[in-house]
Amino acid sequence: MILRRAQRIALLLSLAGVLVAFFLNASVQAGAGQTARLSARLKRADSELKAGKVEQAQETLEKILAEYPQDAAALSMLAVVRMEHQRLDEAEALFARALKAHPRFAPAYVDWAQLLERRGRPDEALALLQKAAQLLPRDPAVLRRLAVLQADRGNFLTAVITLRGIPVARRPSDYWELLGRFFLSANDPAQADESLRRALQQKPDSIPLLRQLAGVALKRGDSARAWTYLARARRLAPNTPDLLHEFALVSLQNNLALEAVIAMRKAILLEPERPEFLLTLGEALLHTVDYHEALRHFERYVSIKPDDPNGHLSLGWAFFLKKDYDRAREHLETCLRLDPTVVDAQYHLGMIAYENGDMTKAEEFLLSVVERKPNHARAQLGLGLVYFQKREFEKARSALEASVRAQSDDPKALYQLSRVYARLGETALARRAQERYEDAKRRLDEKQRTRASLPFTAPMPRQQRP
Repeated sequence: MILRRAQRIALLLSLAGVLVAFFLNASVQAGAGQTARLSARLKRADSELKAGKVEQAQETLEKILAEYPQDAAALSMLAVVRMEHQRLDEAEALFARALKAHPRFAPAYVDWAQLLERRGRPDEALALLQKAAQLLPRDPAVLRRLAVLQADRGNFLTAVITLRGIPVARRPSDYWELLGRFFLSANDPAQADESLRRALQQKPDSIPLLRQLAGVALKRGDSARAWTYLARARRLAPNTPDLLHEFALVSLQNNLALEAVIAMRKAILLEPERPEFLLTLGEALLHTVDYHEALRHFERYVSIKPDDPNGHLSLGWAFFLKKDYDRAREHLETCLRLDPTVVDAQYHLGMIAYENGDMTKAEEFLLSVVERKPNHARAQLGLGLVYFQKREFEKARSALEASVRAQSDDPKALYQLSRVYARLGETALARRAQERYEDAKRRLDEKQRTRASLPFTAPMPRQQRP
């Protein structure tokens, strides 16, 4: 408890930038002959606070204030003690006295603003920090806290401008990380990436930064780069369940199913009761064609969360892949009963009907999907297959062209489209679709071979290092 108290107080003091040297500058009442004595006493109070010795610090500060009742540093430190004791009105009064005695004492502004936020008065906190920024336009503690408060209120670009007002030589250690977060919240992933990479240069083993950079990479559509960052973070913290989960999810995006399986097996060993871990491991196992074990994890997930449509959706798809269509249909229908808007459940039901030769039912389900999501590439492909079976080749052409527009590198759709063109007597288009199919298949095979050869311990490629 004492350690937690010490950490909490140390955080307040560090955020405010309360240093003994600043205390001395603020102690305007002390004459030259008294400076050394006052310095020692303030330093002792500072050390006592940081060590969690709150009562001793209080005694030291009260003795200082008995001699120097308007000393801004001692008043501000005693206000922190009052905050620790939940005597918040008294803390506010002490901060007000400190600033009256020394209007340019930055730590009092920062700590008081945090107290106001804590008391549910963010507008007053913002006004206080804005006033402080006018008085101290280059003070790093004031500008940092003001920027954070502006960002908390959704004014991200304003927060960026405020933070950039800190002089280069006085930037706080988390300057680039904060800037990256602000840019990311402002939906500027390029600037966020640049800022966070500069932060990583200063803290190359920072797992939070690596995870943030992975998130930015995903936002920019670069799943390979995201995987590289998370692989690096995983090497640094191999027993962190949430990190293993993130790594597995991005591995699946990169068609590295085996890496996802390995990561999730370990995550489940560390935290066996996390339902989302069961779901992700099951999906990874489906990609490795281990349907039996995938089913086991999905069934366990459904037993824990029986009313979650996602579990029934995954379980239904696993049974479909095992060609157990009756049990697949049962779970997919349960999924739709729990949430009628899950279009993938309708897609899977449509494909079950197709496999069972019921083209009318298959068309009904798949049309309901594309009505909601016209760019659902798999549903459009499924419709193309249905119309091909029904010999409605113009409809098949329309559906397959829509599938290719939604996912231009899907070999299956390109192959089926080449067959439809051939049936329609459009030889040139059929030949072109066949060439695109062969090219897409070759590129997919090469990508899978390359990714399958990447060990999870692979170092970050030189050109990708920040």
